[in-house]
Amino acid sequence: MNPTPERAARAYGEHRAAFIAAVSAAYAINVCGSGLSVIDDAFITFRHATNFAEHGQLVLNLGERVEGITNLLWALVLAGVYRLFATPMAETAVVLSLLAVPWALLRVYQIGLRLTGKDAWGALAALLLALNPHFILASTNGLETGLFCALLAELCYRVVRQHYSACGVLIGLLFLTRPEGALLLVPLLLAVRLATGRSSRAWPAVAIACAVVLGATAFRYLSYGQPLPNSIVAKSYPFAQTPELVLGGLKYCVGFAAVNGYLLLPLGALLAYLARLKSAPSSSKALLGFCVTTLTLIWLVAMRNGGDWMPHHRLFLQYGPIWSLTAILVLSEAGWHARWAALLCLWPLALLTNTVIGNRGHFFRIDTNAGGEFYAEATRRLKGQLRAEDVVSAEAIGYISFHLPSTRFHDPLGLNDAYIARHGTPAIRFGKEDPVYTLAVVAPAVALWQTGSHLWRVPRAVLGNYQIRRFGPDVGWHSNLVCLRKDRLPTLAQAFADWPIVDVTPTVPSFVVHLNASKVADGAAR
Repeated sequence: MNPTPERAARAYGEHRAAFIAAVSAAYAINVCGSGLSVIDDAFITFRHATNFAEHGQLVLNLGERVEGITNLLWALVLAGVYRLFATPMAETAVVLSLLAVPWALLRVYQIGLRLTGKDAWGALAALLLALNPHFILASTNGLETGLFCALLAELCYRVVRQHYSACGVLIGLLFLTRPEGALLLVPLLLAVRLATGRSSRAWPAVAIACAVVLGATAFRYLSYGQPLPNSIVAKSYPFAQTPELVLGGLKYCVGFAAVNGYLLLPLGALLAYLARLKSAPSSSKALLGFCVTTLTLIWLVAMRNGGDWMPHHRLFLQYGPIWSLTAILVLSEAGWHARWAALLCLWPLALLTNTVIGNRGHFFRIDTNAGGEFYAEATRRLKGQLRAEDVVSAEAIGYISFHLPSTRFHDPLGLNDAYIARHGTPAIRFGKEDPVYTLAVVAPAVALWQTGSHLWRVPRAVLGNYQIRRFGPDVGWHSNLVCLRKDRLPTLAQAFADWPIVDVTPTVPSFVVHLNASKVADGAAR
């Protein structure tokens, strides 16, 4: 007996409700069970945003014209919320990200439904992301990833709907969120060509996006004296470093595949789909062309950066909507049934289960102690001990600079230092460095190093200006060190009196260094 139209419509609505409930439950369990954590770099943005909200200067140190962030739009959003509500910056960033990600999931769901005509494919596209703890953790780490994902998913939705002027606005916003967002003009041009047969339909979008790019570039030049963020300059490496960069990028790709390989598996069916490309709907062809071109570009970005140091493969997972939509497009057009394609969800489900078990029942935690014990303890000891003229240098500058807001900070990796960004030695994935310049020219009252290896080639005459103390166990060059300038010892040595003094001795020419712990001198200068 055939069902009545009313009964069929009711069943259709029930299925849709069940799919939406499944996606919502997966997202909620992931958020509650994964243990959210704000990373150190996010606090650099927080300090910029706070200075802008309170003093009208989007900088790390008041009075210094250096743009040490690449997420201009995210910093402005945080500054605006802080200005209006005075809410804690770290928690605000996490909450805003938790609100942005569901929008991305909704748009991914709607795109899957629109292109396939079936709720199951839309739900599958959303579940591939909602179940992945690494995607959730990367999207809620205090940086701009959640916002970027929401804007990117909205862009894909507008590409499918052929709202090309809106696409131009979104690409402009993506550029303001992350500079590589401007690259999305290339896949947009291809998508327009595949959908309409005429590239001219994309010119309004190109004009809008270029206007935003040019306007932001002019703002940067007028505000900071250069057209690019200083952190991009710091990570612009000489051509001679290309082999090392490519190797680092390949390692990063392999690491991503090892953890998130289920997103790559459907690409194996891409060749079979390409053979049927001419018969596919133009909307599917357009979005697939957009997605594949975008994935190619982000792979090239990974090669240029030498990979990325941030956890959870943030560099790739901020394009989560692209990965997910590519997967369901390829599989649906290749003739797969949604229930078989749903087996892909077992992979992220296993990742989520392992993450929840690893958290030992601690649900909905937000860890804002991004600096770890070393920086948290150093921050606590330095509070109230620094003078107005003191400069602090820290290898990880975010957490400690945010929690010592009145202190001027120096970034030894050049992201917030214009001289090192231009003239430093490449430190692949992190920026550039010049420890001699840091210790001899900047001459901070306190310099914190996560690893003592930065002091390998610093002349003894320069090191002699500092008393060096160790935090935690002696692990050679991997020890956490604090350098206290000797003229500030009467105050600062007391703050670190229980950290043992160490001797850093370069051995020429092998540069093998021994950290020999001596007895605690109770704050006396050596």
